[in-house]
Amino acid sequence: MPYKILIWNTQHFHNQSKKESEAYQAKAAYLSKVLLLKRPDILALFETGTTGAPNVSAEKLLESRGYRLVHALDNEGGARIDTTLGSMVFVRNELAGAFEMLSDYILGASERRAPIVIRHKYNGDALAFYHANSSYKAAEITAETINFIVANKREKFRELIFFGGDLNAEPHENHKEIRPPEHRPLKPVPPATAGTHIQITNKTLKEARLDWRNNVEYVFDDEQGIDVPVRSQESWNTSYRWDEGICEDEYVATPRVLDYAYVTDTYRWNCECDGRAQCIPNGTGGYKAIRRISYGDVIRSDHFPVFYFGKRHDEEATFLVHIAEDPYLSAALKNRLGAGEQRITLRFGSFKSSPVEMEAPLDATYWAWTSAKTLRVTSTSNLTGHFRFKKQIGVTWPAIIEFPAVSGAIGSSAKLTLYVTGIDYE
Repeated sequence: MPYKILIWNTQHFHNQSKKESEAYQAKAAYLSKVLLLKRPDILALFETGTTGAPNVSAEKLLESRGYRLVHALDNEGGARIDTTLGSMVFVRNELAGAFEMLSDYILGASERRAPIVIRHKYNGDALAFYHANSSYKAAEITAETINFIVANKREKFRELIFFGGDLNAEPHENHKEIRPPEHRPLKPVPPATAGTHIQITNKTLKEARLDWRNNVEYVFDDEQGIDVPVRSQESWNTSYRWDEGICEDEYVATPRVLDYAYVTDTYRWNCECDGRAQCIPNGTGGYKAIRRISYGDVIRSDHFPVFYFGKRHDEEATFLVHIAEDPYLSAALKNRLGAGEQRITLRFGSFKSSPVEMEAPLDATYWAWTSAKTLRVTSTSNLTGHFRFKKQIGVTWPAIIEFPAVSGAIGSSAKLTLYVTGIDYE
């Protein structure tokens, strides 16, 4: 089973001690819908309330949806006591025993809060979830946090996978590659979307405020001992709309990709973000209203959830395969595979049902994947079958391997199809 990870900056998804607010109810209903649609294994929520004060409401909500809390960011994880930028990481109940918290994190020199770092007990991967919420230091803090995790926790994990929330720097503004000592380089994997975050600005009000700052007159106030404006900003805004003949305020939407991951093998990961701006025209070329839409609902956060699919290193199985003579095989491939039985390793995950176009040298590690649940076998299982390659139209290298009949851990007479990009000899 591959990693399925959902990260979402909920924007003040606070604990509800008394009656639940309308905003909380809307976010809870939306989150429940997304969990049903995507069924992530791991869920990371940012801006979940005050650090050090447990968000019991969110924990109860996720428990009712089949998720267990792994860790919530406490006061020792922030530069200030009682910030409202808490983070929480949940794991689906069936997988909760496979993950453990890497505790005793010490903040780096520039960090305002700590990441939550969990470790997969069986393959050794460390998954870090970090809410940066930084501005001009965004790129600096991203790199420092990754380097700091590796420097202080390297002996406890095999590979780091870093998920950033509200990094406040788009991928092209951030590091193209981060090279922690004694760890493979990490590269950003953003979703193919215009923005994981959409800022909605009242253009009319912004222009009115600028006009007020540039033109308002000041008088000296004896009691306060300072210059004060003759007219308030609110009064000026009203006059500005009247003078400019503005009947409806105009709004603009600015999308940015601010929530994304840093990983070692980018080809192992795929991600998506369902979010857009629904703009209502005002009749003069602008927009009188803008709403954020995600999975068909109006969302009560300026960030959209980002969903990651990732193949783990332990998703591989060894197959004992008979190489049959077949006219479809090229001479080079026949020579490489040989004519008899070969022990080969096929690595696969279940998140893709169609091949991905990849070019790599013959001695590189290649990947295969399938949507067939029957292919979830252990690393000690052997499948024996006859196969042939089929050429894929419009695809450079990948081909299909068919097992018309197999025997092994999953039974016999099962027809299996693998979409294969290559073979990695054991």
